[in-house]
Amino acid sequence: MSEGGRLALRRILAAYALHNPGVGYCQGTNYIAAVLMMFLSEEDTFYCLAAVVEEVMTGYYALDMQAAQ
Repeated sequence: MSEGGRLALRRILAAYALHNPGVGYCQGTNYIAAVLMMFLSEEDTFYCLAAVVEEVMTGYYALDMQAAQ
């Protein structure tokens, strides 16, 4: 990944951590965001990441990780 890509990924993850403080930064979200970045713009990646974490994988990134169990 290029330096510009790393900076964009960092901005996306930081923005998501502010958007959803209940999840904050989680190492698992960087893989999802990085794959999405291959196909989407930075802004679209943020919104798609939010939709995936909050709608598709509900509870997976919660503090108790109940959905992962």
